[in-house]
Amino acid sequence: MKKILSLAIAVFFLTTAPSWASVTIDFGALNLDHYTPIDTLYNSGVTFETINGNTFSYIPVTNDDHPEVQGIGSTHPLFGAFQATLDVTASFVSVDIGDTNLDDDELFLEVFDINNNSLGYAHKHIDSGFIGLETLSVSADGIAYAIFGGGRDANGQMTGDLSTVMANNFTFEQTIPAPGAIVLGAFGVGIVGWVRRRGLI
Repeated sequence: MKKILSLAIAVFFLTTAPSWASVTIDFGALNLDHYTPIDTLYNSGVTFETINGNTFSYIPVTNDDHPEVQGIGSTHPLFGAFQATLDVTASFVSVDIGDTNLDDDELFLEVFDINNNSLGYAHKHIDSGFIGLETLSVSADGIAYAIFGGGRDANGQMTGDLSTVMANNFTFEQTIPAPGAIVLGAFGVGIVGWVRRRGLI
């Protein structure tokens, strides 16, 4: 009879377990005009803008040997970073950031809650010979927005180097109930109650 109870409990937990909805925004797939200034960009529930109010643009592939190096970047020499504000709260954010062997860069990603509290920080240094994009990611509950780009060191301090970097493949995940979780969960509880009433445990 313990097998019946174990089965009932398993059904309950499996059917009420949360799932994760993942969204990736590939800027190259948005058919943005190349090098055309953009003030803000909204796509898939995310608003992108620079933190200092400067415009940005889509920078296409400029190196045939590295087609991955494309994405959004600033059209202004004093770039700073991007802010991505989500319509929903997320539990995970990642973004690909990089450059084409022009100078050293300090890449970073920081996420915040709705009250502007920092929830996590990721950093990567790339040297002047690096060509490509690096993936930075942070997991935390209640992510409302993210700031990412170049110019901050491993401790989150501004370095004074505000050279343009490119960003692509912004990804976020939110926790959502599994389909039918409430109904199936109630069914699982009912089974446990039935087993107990019949004295099978």
